[in-house]
Amino acid sequence: MDEQKIRAVPGVIAAIEAFWGEPTKPGRVKTIITRCAPDRDEAGAVPFIDHEREEFDQLGRLVERLRYDDDGTLYRRERVVYATTGRPVRHFIELLDESCSFEWRYLADGPFIWASLIEADKNKAAVWGYRLDAIGRIIECSQEDSNGRFLGRTRAGYDGSGRLIELVCQDIDAPELRHLFEYGECYRKISWDGGPAGSSICIERYDEVDQNGNWLCLTELTYRDGREVGEATRYERETEYGIFPQ
Repeated sequence: MDEQKIRAVPGVIAAIEAFWGEPTKPGRVKTIITRCAPDRDEAGAVPFIDHEREEFDQLGRLVERLRYDDDGTLYRRERVVYATTGRPVRHFIELLDESCSFEWRYLADGPFIWASLIEADKNKAAVWGYRLDAIGRIIECSQEDSNGRFLGRTRAGYDGSGRLIELVCQDIDAPELRHLFEYGECYRKISWDGGPAGSSICIERYDEVDQNGNWLCLTELTYRDGREVGEATRYERETEYGIFPQ
C-alpha cells in the first residue's frame, strides 16, 4: 500500500483503528477533548470528567492520546512517531496504573501493514498482519506470536458507503465472535454474537453533531439478553480544527 492511500485515512493508526470499529474523524482535526459522565451524583446531576485527549499533526494523523479512568485519573499515555517512507511508524503506549509500557511498530509493505508488538525489554511479543483492499481499507488481520504460531484471524465487511458493517473474529482457543454494525441517521448500533460474554448490544446515540459530521454529544447504552445493563453513559466533546496544507 502506498503512502498516499495510508495518508488519506489519514495515517496508519487511523486505518487500523477504523478496522477495529473506531469511526474516523472527518475534517482537519487538530485536537479533541472528550469528557464522560459515567455516574450520577447524589443530587441527580451528571458531572462530566476527562475521558480522552487527542492531538493531531498537520496531516491529520494522531500524535498523542491521553486516557483517563472514571475518576479522572490519567492511566494511559500514547505517543506516535512518524518516519520517512520505508521506516516503521512507532506507537508508544505507557500504562501508568500498571507501571509498564510497550510499543507497536507499523510498516506498510505493498497490500499489507505489518504490526509488531515490542515489550519493554525490547523483545518482539507478536506480529499482526493487516491486509488491505485496492482502495486502502483493511479487510483482514492475522495474528502470530513471536514463534510464528497462529493466534487468530479477524475479517471485516463494508457497505456501499465504505462503512464497517461486520467483524468476524476467530481466535485459536475461542469460539467465533461476530460484531455487526448498523447505522441510522443519529445512531450506531453494535451487536456482539458469540464469545464468552454471549450476545449483547451497544447503541451509540449522537445527540449533537458538528458541521463536519463529528459528534459533540453522545449517549451510550448497553443491553444484554434484551435488558439494559447499568445506566446510560454520556459523552461530550470539544473539537478544534486547524488549517492544514493540502
